[in-house]
Amino acid sequence: MESEIELISYSPNDHPEGNYLISYSSLRDDYQRYAAMSNKDFSGNLLRILHFTCITCWLKEEKAQHLLSDTGLVHEIVHLLLNQRDPEFTTNTQLSKVREMFRQHCALS
Repeated sequence: MESEIELISYSPNDHPEGNYLISYSSLRDDYQRYAAMSNKDFSGNLLRILHFTCITCWLKEEKAQHLLSDTGLVHEIVHLLLNQRDPEFTTNTQLSKVREMFRQHCALS
């Protein structure tokens, strides 16, 4: 028996392209896949993880201070990305801390 996928429809700020559809179960599967990744794989997927973090935390109505402040999850992911791409950019951001924050803010039941 095929299970039906329930989709969440939303229209962010009356976006000109209309509504978007999101599958909660797909987001949950993505979270589980990202959370189970090795540090190397997690680091290699930071752009995808950043995108996932933005949409998931928006849906969960996470507070901006937990995401965008200097020690927020999104800000820290950006630090890691910059550190990978720009040899002159240095950061004290630790991957283990980012992964802990990811688990805390992006977990879906």
